[in-house]
Amino acid sequence: MLDHLSPAGARETFTRFTTATADYLGKPGVFIVAVIAIVLWAASGPVLGFSDTWQLIINTGTTLVTFLMVFIIQNTQNRDSAAIHLKLDILMREHNITNPVVYDAENRGEAELEALNEQITPPQDNSSQRRRGDTQAVDSGSERIYDTPTSMPGDSPTTGRRTSSGRQEK
Repeated sequence: MLDHLSPAGARETFTRFTTATADYLGKPGVFIVAVIAIVLWAASGPVLGFSDTWQLIINTGTTLVTFLMVFIIQNTQNRDSAAIHLKLDILMREHNITNPVVYDAENRGEAELEALNEQITPPQDNSSQRRRGDTQAVDSGSERIYDTPTSMPGDSPTTGRRTSSGRQEK
């Protein structure tokens, strides 16, 4: 009955709250309501004499909303990022990509990521060949960053395609 008070329960409750809040606040209707509120506030300025209280209302409101939204957005971004990393790890294992540099990419700095991106970006003259999937590997000079197979696991050896049911064509 008091599961929501335990750390795990509180975390789950917070996750449900932030997900629902982010979904709700991301709708166009909420944006329109916010615009209407700002227009009404601005229109009330002449009536209230552009007083300090009038300014304090919008300043306080926007500060509180911004402060709370930072936590909601960060929570949803963290979960989305974790889910994407999990899915990418599964795909990398499925395709036998075992390079620890690639697996640990999210823990590297921006400069190192840019350098790695330059290493795996094919030269201009190979770009058309790369798009066709003919390139087997990109060589970074001393090590291979990843392999690009010419066919996917489960593809038919004769046609290189799967049927709509996912089975190999014969």
